[in-house]
Formats: sequence, C-alpha cells, structure tokens
Amino acid sequence: MDPNQPAQTTQVPPAQTPPPVPPPVNQTPPASHFPKIFLIAIVVFILVVLGAGAFVLQSRNNKQKLAQVTPSPTTVQTPTPTPDPTASWKIYTNLKYHYSFKYPPQFKLTEENKNNDIVQYFYKFSTGKLVYGMPDSSGFVISIFPTLGKTIEQEFSNKSSAMGVVGVTPIERRGADEAAHVTNIQALVVFRSENNFFEISGFQNSNTLPDKSDDVDIYFDQILSTFKFTDQNTNVTNISEPQNGTMVTVQKGAAVTVTLHSTYWEFQPISDATVLKPNGNSVTEPDMTVKIPGTGAGTITQSFTALSTGTATFSATRTTCGEALQCAADQKLFKVTIVVN
Repeated sequence: MDPNQPAQTTQVPPAQTPPPVPPPVNQTPPASHFPKIFLIAIVVFILVVLGAGAFVLQSRNNKQKLAQVTPSPTTVQTPTPTPDPTASWKIYTNLKYHYSFKYPPQFKLTEENKNNDIVQYFYKFSTGKLVYGMPDSSGFVISIFPTLGKTIEQEFSNKSSAMGVVGVTPIERRGADEAAHVTNIQALVVFRSENNFFEISGFQNSNTLPDKSDDVDIYFDQILSTFKFTDQNTNVTNISEPQNGTMVTVQKGAAVTVTLHSTYWEFQPISDATVLKPNGNSVTEPDMTVKIPGTGAGTITQSFTALSTGTATFSATRTTCGEALQCAADQKLFKVTIVVN
C-alpha cells in the first residue's frame, strides 16, 4: 500500500442495544403444609408425654407423703369362741335353797336328803354299768348349815386338819354372797348364800369303772363348774326340754310351769296329784308365723302346784316330730320327777 495514500477509515456500525429482557418470573412452587402439621403433632406429643410424666411423678410423691402420714391399719384377730361342752347336759334345780347344776345326759342322778343338825344332799351319778356285779356310782354331797353371821374366812380359816392349816382362796361367787376354795379339809368349795354355808365335797363309792370314759370322776370338775345360785326372789319353776329325764326339787306351795316346744306333745296323768296338782288343762299355742302345715310349730304349756311334801312324776308323749316325720325313740317321751320339800 502507498504510504502517501491516506488511510481509509473503516466505518464500524453502531452497536445494537439488545432488547430488554423481562425479569424472570419466580417459578418456586408453593410450600407444602405437611411439615407444619408433622411439627405440631410432635410438639403436642412431647407436651402430652411431659404432662403424663409430671402427673405420675406428682402421684408418687403424694402416695409417699400419705404413706408417711397414715399409719398402716392393725389387723385384729377375732378369737374363735370355744364351744360349751355342757350345753346339752341335763339340769338339776333345787328351789328350796335356790341352786342348780348340770350333769352329763348319760348319767342317772339319784338324790338323797338327810335333815339332821346339818342338812345334806347326796347326789349320786351312775352310768348303769355293773362293776364286779355292783352298779357304779360316785358324786358329791352338799352340806348346808347356818352362817351365824360369819364369813367363810371366819368360819374356816381357824380350822386345822391332819393335812395342815386350812387355806381359803376366794373364787367366782356364781350368784352367792361369797365363794371360796378351801384346802386341806374334805370340802372342795364353800359358798355363803341366804345366811347359810354350802359346803361341797366329793365322794366315791368303792367301785371304779374299768372304762374311764364314763366315770363321773372325769366329769366332776365340769359338773362343779356349772354349780350356781338361781333367783332367790321367785317361787316359780320353769321347766322345758333341757330338764328332760331330770329331778327337780321345789318348795311346798311352789308353782311349776312346763313348756314344750311342739304342739304334738300330749301331757299324761301325773303320778301323784296329791303332791303335784295340775292347774287345769294344758294350753296349746301354735306359731302362726310358720306357714308350713304339719310341722307342729308352737308350744304346749302345763302348770302345776306343789301341794305337799313327796315325789311326783309328770310326763308327755308324742309320735310325730314334724311334717310326716316320725319321732326317734329318744324323742317320744318327756319325763321329769318333782321332789317337794
């Protein structure tokens, strides 16, 4: 190229401004609600767990405080009552001197009364067995004599015997004014009642039972434990089933009332109406609260008056003991002997 030739100017076309680009539109999708619900559920669960834990902890604290304040209850053992071995025994009653005692039903009681300077009642018990050809029997005697204003201590403490000085130990009075166990003399027990001393001492006939199961000596302490004084202000003797087969002593002029608990009983004629007089006919009172017919529920009552001294026996019989129920052999007869002094 010729250096002297002027340079040619190159025309550069003007730059073109690019068209404006619109701002990008935010294409972010809307946020999901699931994470929020999940979070709320977690928070609620945590709160429930914390609340339950706080409740359990508070309950334990309250129980511990209550255990510290409230003493544990003491268990009281109720003793089992001991059955009375004499509940079914027969009863002897002496209304003249107002005392009674029980004795086993297998024994036969025989009473002997001696009125000398000292009144004595001999009570002999027998099983009906023969020992060496003789009936067995043993029992006790009650000696009755006036106190003359003395106590048991004053009457017996100054006495002596071959066994030494007499000892007096107070015991249960059993309806008497005073009672004591007296040692070193023949008397076993002494009672003071109605201005009289009652000195009880045992005796034994020469016979001894080989079979000791029925020996009176085995039962003697139990018989003696049932001895007691009865109401001194009554002249009425009430007799019922427990006295069946027994002997009852009453005073002249006393009233005797017999009540049996079944309307099937029938009283039989008295053995000696000059000693014990029936007061009219017997009275039957059915138990109207029992609706079943034929049971014999109710009572039959017969009253007597002791007219004179002596012995009389009354009885009642029956064959039916309930609805179409025949009586057993030992249920057919009721019998009591009355001794009038």
